[in-house]
Amino acid sequence: MQNNSKLLVQLNQFELEALLGDIVQRELSKVLKPTAPTLNANLLTRKQTAKLLGISLPTLSDYTKKGKLRSYRLGGSIRYKESEVLASLEKLP
Repeated sequence: MQNNSKLLVQLNQFELEALLGDIVQRELSKVLKPTAPTLNANLLTRKQTAKLLGISLPTLSDYTKKGKLRSYRLGGSIRYKESEVLASLEKLP
């Protein structure tokens, strides 16, 4: 016997944007190669980035996971382009 029941899920605007952002980012990563930061870019550590934005490190991680900020892995370190961080100030809630 086949079960044709449907599940209705309600999402607020923030949750929907985050979900769609994750889906789009995952699908794009399948077809696009990530680009390395340019050598002349001013790269910031996680602490420097969090301080610049006036947020905590967990919030920085959350913004990165949700695609609000783009991070770059260099060896075992995570860095952020200063120009991208400053440009994101207009986008952050």
